[in-house]
Amino acid sequence: MTPPQIIVATHNANIPVNGDAQLMVALAVAEGERLGTVLGHGSIDRPGVKETVSVIMEGSAEALRSRRERYGY
Repeated sequence: MTPPQIIVATHNANIPVNGDAQLMVALAVAEGERLGTVLGHGSIDRPGVKETVSVIMEGSAEALRSRRERYGY
């Protein structure tokens, strides 16, 4: 049996970072464009994903600091 999955779209980094999301997809939409571009994807444990999230998501520095204090990384 496949476990339930929840898909959430948010601008608040606290939800996926502190919620220990298994997969994050960081998107950006250029001004005047309708479709987004994938900037990074994967687990928050991957350095590239962590860097991308810290640059584009609101509150990401605080969320990542909180996660580091809680889990040690």
